Amino acid sequence: MIRKKAALVFLALFGIVIITQNLRAEVSEARSGTRMADMESKTRNEEKLALKRIHEISRRNAARKNKERLAAFRRRNSSDHEDTPLIFIVTPTYPRPAQLADMTRLCNTLMNVPDIHWIVAEDFDKENPRLRELLDFCGVPFTFLNARTPWIFRYGKVFGRGVFNRNAALAWIRRESAAIRGDRPSVVYFADDDNAYDIRLFGEIRKTKKISMFPVGCISGTGVSTPIVHRNGSLLGFHDNFYKERIYPIDMAGFAVNTDLILNSTAEFERKTGYLEDHFLRDLQFHNGEIEFLADNCTRILVWHVRTEPADPIVSEKVISSLQPLIEDSNLSELFENYAVN
Repeated sequence: MIRKKAALVFLALFGIVIITQNLRAEVSEARSGTRMADMESKTRNEEKLALKRIHEISRRNAARKNKERLAAFRRRNSSDHEDTPLIFIVTPTYPRPAQLADMTRLCNTLMNVPDIHWIVAEDFDKENPRLRELLDFCGVPFTFLNARTPWIFRYGKVFGRGVFNRNAALAWIRRESAAIRGDRPSVVYFADDDNAYDIRLFGEIRKTKKISMFPVGCISGTGVSTPIVHRNGSLLGFHDNFYKERIYPIDMAGFAVNTDLILNSTAEFERKTGYLEDHFLRDLQFHNGEIEFLADNCTRILVWHVRTEPADPIVSEKVISSLQPLIEDSNLSELFENYAVN
């Protein structure tokens, strides 16, 4: 009887030892698995950081080489004369899915235009890193401004888009342009980010002594917005799709202003939709006889008022939800991080 009890106790103890060993093995495996997972996670993070560093170095090298190439281009194509007018090109922009597409297209145009300074005024309260990267790569001399529209003016159709951006650019021109242009004559042109520009337009704009006007194509309702010019060079009127109470029914892309005229005025853009150009031109207080009609006396179209179709955002809840299992360990995480629209 005693031997039987002893055998049972021995078997019980042996079972406990086996169970304990198994538990220890499982705990050890779990700890090893945790350490392995931690190591894998650390490795992935280090790989991501290394890739980001490589991309940043590559971006900087590309920007440097591009600037060198553009500098050589300008030496070949720019005038050596100090009296060649400088053009201040004002572009209001705002974050949206198609913003970089539009700005890239405009950048590619301006890269071929010498003697310009590009003033980009974004409707955003902080610097947009992707837009900044594009401007650096573009190589065009630029000033990057942030001009956030107050929230009470952001919605509805009463207030014109880009008003605060353009006014911020005008304030900068009045405050800082002398350091850029020196004694050179200069001209201001408002170039929206989604229009199409023939580079010959900028050669025309340089001719502006005070205020110049020219046709703009692809205008809704009329096909073109243009001054109507008599054969003797005098202004007969305007052809546009919106005349109501406007002395100067003209598109934003259809005029250029000598910088001195702006500096000697307090002209700014008013907020009412449809009247931005008219109010600004009225405030400049020039006479119709002083208007210079460019583009072969307004017989050629060198700028088109086109608009990019609305694009779907690269990053959305729907996209993230459908791709969630693949995002963390693929290029998608960095791609989405880079191009999320704020």
